[in-house]
Amino acid sequence: MDQPSKSPKKSTDSDSDKPANTGTVLKAAGLVSAIGIDIAVCTVAGYYLGSWWDSFGSGSSTGIRTGIGVLIGVVIGMVSVIYLIKKVMEDSDG
Repeated sequence: MDQPSKSPKKSTDSDSDKPANTGTVLKAAGLVSAIGIDIAVCTVAGYYLGSWWDSFGSGSSTGIRTGIGVLIGVVIGMVSVIYLIKKVMEDSDG
């Protein structure tokens, strides 16, 4: 009796592509994590600096300086993220 022939395993990805894809995925995950941490740290630092600055004031401006500190922290975090992404894009171009 004839035995059915085994069909070769079909794969769209070659074995040599897997390590490169894994590195790309890990690099992307690291970049996303760094972006989140960067913005969070800058925002919290802005909050604490604004609170410290607010402790010197009195009257109706209480809390305004804290808000300004948070906004400055967010802006600094966003600028830092832009530089981080530019650096990663330059490194990936080769």
